[in-house]
Amino acid sequence: MGLERTHREVIRLRAEYRQEPRAGALRLAQQLSWYSMELALAKQYDKSEQAWAEAFDVARHVLDEGGPTQYERTELIRIGVGAARAMRMVGLEAEATAVVEETELQYAKLVATAEDPTMVLAIRGAILGVRAEACREHGDRAGEIDVLCESVLEMLAGSEASPQIIGSMLRDPLRHLHDLLTEDAAR
Repeated sequence: MGLERTHREVIRLRAEYRQEPRAGALRLAQQLSWYSMELALAKQYDKSEQAWAEAFDVARHVLDEGGPTQYERTELIRIGVGAARAMRMVGLEAEATAVVEETELQYAKLVATAEDPTMVLAIRGAILGVRAEACREHGDRAGEIDVLCESVLEMLAGSEASPQIIGSMLRDPLRHLHDLLTEDAAR
């Protein structure tokens, strides 16, 4: 039932988006990213990747007409990270790399315009998490460890030391880093 309801909402938001692309872009992109996650949970990975890719393309419309707000740019980056991860899951490595590079560019612009650049550090950690996955796929263990460490530091710096935020953001990267280091020690 959840997938069907979300799909109907995506259809409704697509119609709004066609009428006013700039005004409807972010709402549609956010709903598409949610739909993509639901598809992935249903193990429909190809459809999930397609929804993420559409979400990222739609979200780019916030770059039109005077540029995005800090919130819009942050959402564009978040959606880009999700799209890159989904693309990697279905073997679209080159496309995922291009999306990560675009999110890096948008991140640099976000930092340059942010009132408090510390607040945007955590999102850089998510971008680096995708880069670490690419290193793993290419067998670059040292690169993967370096990027994961940088990712953890970025997320810590952007968390304002809230234990709940730190726990939710760092649990998976730290577990993965622990596994890598344990494997290296066992060799």
